[in-house]
Amino acid sequence: VNNDCLEIMRSTGVKDLNGDLIYEGDILHQLDPTVWNPFAVEYCDNTSCFLAGGTVTKSNVKDCELVIIGNIHQNKGLLVKPT
Repeated sequence: VNNDCLEIMRSTGVKDLNGDLIYEGDILHQLDPTVWNPFAVEYCDNTSCFLAGGTVTKSNVKDCELVIIGNIHQNKGLLVKPT
């Protein structure tokens, strides 16, 4: 295995509304069909937390009704607002 081609994706330890673990690089979206505002999950070294438009916590995922719709490696186009 060529390690140069591998990228480690850290788990946030938080699950989306479907029960799937959220990882760094995942793209999250609210269930509200009237709004298209996806966020990529990133780790912030300065604050030592995962961010996706705000801090990724169990309560934020539940309150904002966030689900994983893809990831930045396979679905980067999801971050672009449709025209």
